[in-house]
Amino acid sequence: RRVGEDDPDGCALGPLALPLPLPSPSIATVVASNKAILAFARSAVYKVAPKLAPLEGGTALRMYATGLPHQQLSRQEANPSQWPDGEPPRLIQDMVAVHVRMKAQDPVFDVTVEGRIVDVDPGCGDGRIVECLTPDLTLSPLAPVLALRQVCLRVQITIDGGLTWTEEREDASFEYCKYPQAASHVVPNAAPCDPGTEILIHMQIPPEIPAHDLTV
Repeated sequence: RRVGEDDPDGCALGPLALPLPLPSPSIATVVASNKAILAFARSAVYKVAPKLAPLEGGTALRMYATGLPHQQLSRQEANPSQWPDGEPPRLIQDMVAVHVRMKAQDPVFDVTVEGRIVDVDPGCGDGRIVECLTPDLTLSPLAPVLALRQVCLRVQITIDGGLTWTEEREDASFEYCKYPQAASHVVPNAAPCDPGTEILIHMQIPPEIPAHDLTV
């Protein structure tokens, strides 16, 4: 027991050994007591899909992030007969102003667009899915660069008007590129109704674009 303090019987005060560095680089604060340890981590985007977006914008980009609010309708609230105005009740995610920041380092570029929380990530207990539309960058400083190569943009999310942002991470990113306007030709030029014919499509695309990110 501490001298001069009215500690309960059996209370022991001593240093707490914590591994350094901490298990997660996202952990910002640790609060410990004789019964528990609480760790506070910054919200972070841990996945972005798709990984490619065209210069003209309009792609529905989905970001998977931690630490964002989400409310599910109860069974009674999901019943339309319980809606007094004929509309479902507003959920907490509908009242949160979400903004998504897209930032490039080479060349230097920064743009912010509106987003919204659309769902939970079933594969992550604290995961939330934020969706936004990629902006049209045809008149931006990135356009001349995108004519030569794709540009990587990292994403961050804020729900307090930009006062705080999710942690900036290398894997929370996607790439802008200039899509070809059309294919030059296709081989073969005819195929039977039965599936299985291999088609070779000829077009000018940046060589760095990974084949698994292309959809025909």
